[in-house]
Amino acid sequence: KSHVTKFTKSQCNERIRTGPKLAGQNRVSLKEVTGEVTFGKVSLEEVKLICQMKSLTRLQLNGTGMTDECVELIAGSLPDLEFLHIGHMKSNASLTPGCLKSLKSLTKLNDLSIRDCTKFDDSCVEDLSQISSLRTLWVDQTSITPAGNSKLRSKLPKTTIY
Repeated sequence: KSHVTKFTKSQCNERIRTGPKLAGQNRVSLKEVTGEVTFGKVSLEEVKLICQMKSLTRLQLNGTGMTDECVELIAGSLPDLEFLHIGHMKSNASLTPGCLKSLKSLTKLNDLSIRDCTKFDDSCVEDLSQISSLRTLWVDQTSITPAGNSKLRSKLPKTTIY
């Protein structure tokens, strides 16, 4: 069984650039990026580097200031992704509900966190409910209302929703 390896932002960039050393790597975590600045930004260029690891199954980019374009790139580049945490973006982030449309292409995605993304509201329910592979969904501290949560629960009956 593979293990989780956590990288700082600078380590991730370096390891991806060095190539073969990461060939067998299938999990990356940039949680609380410590390379330069805690909860620092992750650029589109850095996401492009991450997306070169086609067999990646787990990706945690909480609090990194990602954009919709980054999420769309991840969804289009990492077909084996099972775990994606992109939460803790607050209302000043550039991540919008529109980015969720692209996630339905991730047919193996079973754990998604958009927690604490306050721009995400009931308009997200339809897109989230189309990710039928989800088994765990973290939407706490978003702007999704109790009615929206109920609708999610009815459309995703096999999913634990927090």
